[in-house]
Parts: sequence; structure tokens; C-alpha cells
Amino acid sequence: MPTLSAALWEAQGGVCWWCGQPLSPFAGGKLAATRDHVFPKSRTGPLGDVGVTLLAHRACNAKRAASWPTDDDIRTLVRVWRRMPPELMHNWRRSALGQACHHPNPHARAAAAFTALLLQLLERRP
Repeated sequence: MPTLSAALWEAQGGVCWWCGQPLSPFAGGKLAATRDHVFPKSRTGPLGDVGVTLLAHRACNAKRAASWPTDDDIRTLVRVWRRMPPELMHNWRRSALGQACHHPNPHARAAAAFTALLLQLLERRP
């Protein structure tokens, strides 16, 4: 099974999910490719495998800061997830279900429950 970063790179076509510009795995500074938490870790706490991340430039990640995802962000997330390997999606959904039930932070439980539901819907999509 590919690593999460490799699967995201493939699914996103090597572009930043936030600005749509090409990412470079070799760039440094503001153009460096980072994993951006769609549900801000500063608000949810650590979510382990369920920390829904997408690849973004370091500058875009910093600009987005601790913002909750918008409707457009969720649509982008769904487009990327549709291109992810099915086995990775299945394992991710199982982790999300566990976090949704047992995480001590209510914001984290809500983010994990939303993630699990979205992943389940995408798994059933023909």
C-alpha cells in the first residue's frame, strides 16, 4: 500500500489543494510541500490516522491557519479522495469511526464522525 503522502501526491496531481499551483517535493521555504490538516489540529487536537490532511504549500498552509473547512474545501477533499487507493480509504474510515466514538475532544469527535460518513459514502459510490 502506498504511503499517505505518496497517495495524496498522486490523487492531487502534484498541486497544492488550496491554491492549485504545482508543488515541489524539493522546494524549501514557503513553497515546500506540507500536509495541511483540513480540520485544524489546533481545534481538534491530534486525530492520529484520521487527521484529514491534504498537500499544500507551506505558505498556503500558514495562510489558512486554523480555519474550519468551507463548502469548497469539502468539495476539493471529495475530488481528491475519489482518486485515493480503496484500501487506504477503508483503513482510514475504520480509524475515523473509532475516533468518533472515543476521542475526548468533542470537536475531534465531530470531525472524525464527518470524515467517517464522507468516506463511507465515497466507498459505496460506483
